[in-house]
Amino acid sequence: MGSTRRERPHCMDRDKAMLVVDDQRHTLDDFIDELGSQLNVTTATSVREAAEQLDYVRFDYGVIDLKLDNTSRFGGLNVYAMMRERNPDSRIVVMSGWRLDDIRADIEAFIVEGGIDVVIEEVELAFVPKGEGDYIRSVLDRLDLGQPE
Repeated sequence: MGSTRRERPHCMDRDKAMLVVDDQRHTLDDFIDELGSQLNVTTATSVREAAEQLDYVRFDYGVIDLKLDNTSRFGGLNVYAMMRERNPDSRIVVMSGWRLDDIRADIEAFIVEGGIDVVIEEVELAFVPKGEGDYIRSVLDRLDLGQPE
C-alpha cells in the first residue's frame, strides 16, 4: 500500500456489514484500512472461509475476487452465487486483476460446467478491475457508498 492517504467516504453506516473475499492478504488489508471504521468488514481468503461467514452473517455488501485459491478457476463466482442466494438484497462487486474481455469465455465455460446460477451479464455489471488506479474508490462507487468528504 502506498503512502498517499485516501479520503474517507462519508455515507457509511457502522451497522452495515461487508464481506471482502480475496486470496491476497494486502487486498484484504487495504479494505480494512480504508473502511474498517465505517463498516463492519469481514474478510475471507477462500471459498470455504467465505461460505462459513455467509452461514452466520447477513452482509449488506460483498467484494469478491474472481480467481480465489487453487480449488477452482473462478471460485469467486461460487461465492457470488452463494451470497446472492443467502442475501438477495446485498450489493456485490466482482474484482479481478485480469481484464474481463480476456477471461470472458473461460468464465462462461466455468458457469456452465459448474452449474452455477449466475449469468455473464451479472458479472459484467458487477465487475471492477483490481490494481488499476484507486480500485477501492471504484468499488465504493459501484456499491453506491458515497463520495469523498
